[in-house]
Amino acid sequence: MTMEERFVQRTTPERFSTVIYTTLGFLGLVLAAIGIYGVLAFSVNQRLREIGIRSAMGAQPGQLRAMVMASALRLTAAGLAIGLVGSLALTKLLSSQLYQISPRDPVSLVFALVCLAIIAFLSSYFPAQRAARIDSVTARSMSRIPEAGSSSSRFALSPTLAICATSSRMVAAPAPEAAW
Repeated sequence: MTMEERFVQRTTPERFSTVIYTTLGFLGLVLAAIGIYGVLAFSVNQRLREIGIRSAMGAQPGQLRAMVMASALRLTAAGLAIGLVGSLALTKLLSSQLYQISPRDPVSLVFALVCLAIIAFLSSYFPAQRAARIDSVTARSMSRIPEAGSSSSRFALSPTLAICATSSRMVAAPAPEAAW
């Protein structure tokens, strides 16, 4: 058995752990991006009336975009702070899996925070763009949709699609443009 074969044999478990942790980390990053996008898209939908009023009062698309992005960055800062505290508290659990790096390595922590902040910024860009493009008439008419508990529930996902809830099933149906 050559030295290279012995090396490969001795490091196989560590390399397998590295692949697993990298895959799980990437999956976590993708789920974080999807979650941030979902929360912000929901927030923009909830604030359509406010955005429409601001647009009608003369707010420029850049101001509306900045308003949504500022809200996103506040949420991101809070999430990063909570995540940093949690990671510092739980580093002892994974310290046995780390090789030639301290559990509280500042470069790794800063890299992770910057990476997550960039992902959050990119995830919040599309809802902010949507808020900047919406006109006041569409926003006001979409905000008159009845609440979920009312007898005629309609939820607007876009101006051309509504999901009509019936007592037994959810049915996707095109929404009439002027009926809102």
